Amino acid sequence: MNLRLILESAGACIVLLFGYSALQSHDAQTKMQATLDAQKQILTQAQADREAHQREDDARDAATQSMIVSWQATVAQLKTPTQQAAWSQQQLSEALKGIQISVNPKTGEAVATIPAATLPDLPAVIEKCRECELKLTTAQADLNSRVEQMQLADLQIKALQKERDAAVVAARGGTKWQRFGRAVKWLAIGAGVGYVAAKSH
Repeated sequence: MNLRLILESAGACIVLLFGYSALQSHDAQTKMQATLDAQKQILTQAQADREAHQREDDARDAATQSMIVSWQATVAQLKTPTQQAAWSQQQLSEALKGIQISVNPKTGEAVATIPAATLPDLPAVIEKCRECELKLTTAQADLNSRVEQMQLADLQIKALQKERDAAVVAARGGTKWQRFGRAVKWLAIGAGVGYVAAKSH
């Protein structure tokens, strides 16, 4: 009789505990779903932004590299001082109209002649070169900053994914071993309650 009473009491206790656990699990599932929905939107947007930035960077880098290769190939073909002077004059003609670069065939020495009317433009041309150099340095710094931002975005995405995975585990009641431990604990509590109830009778 005592054994039966113990088993009945333990069973009732376990049923109550499992019912309470089920309610907790339902609440956890609801919270988890809300968390997952919010994180899914954030992750989707973050990954889309990351991929868009990467495509823009790749396209810009490819276009820049193509131009550099083309320029390098052209300059590499300039073998003689005369060719080099002619090409340089052509490149400068838009900035310094009327400029003439002549090469002494005996010494290879080049002399640039700038018309008096164009001479006032020379400081602006030099300043533009310096400005381009500064912009290049700034662009390189911006590129380094972009790389750091991309790395930070990757870390944030991974952190969100880890948080999402943790929410899924929590909503399921923890890991398998955690659930097993709780089940053993409930069984022990139920048996203890049943034993106390039997002793009191």
